[in-house]
Amino acid sequence: MMDWIEDHTILLATAIIILLFLSLTYAFIQDQKQWEIYAKEHHCIVSGHIAGNTSTGMSMDGKGTITTIVIPSKTIYSCDEGKTTEVR
Repeated sequence: MMDWIEDHTILLATAIIILLFLSLTYAFIQDQKQWEIYAKEHHCIVSGHIAGNTSTGMSMDGKGTITTIVIPSKTIYSCDEGKTTEVR
């Protein structure tokens, strides 16, 4: 059994990565469905929007490291129960 695992390490790693990607995609879809149900039940409406931003900078330590920071856009919803909800 160990020989088979050693011979197929790349195949197993690829399968694990694919399963992880599929499970994260499934979780995201389920979260979106739950939000849609909640928003419909509580009459949520868009009350604001914050634009995203991308920034790039370089370190000053002499190593030449370049960093990019991405801040996603945000949409703010107000619902009939008085809650304000931020959804990305």
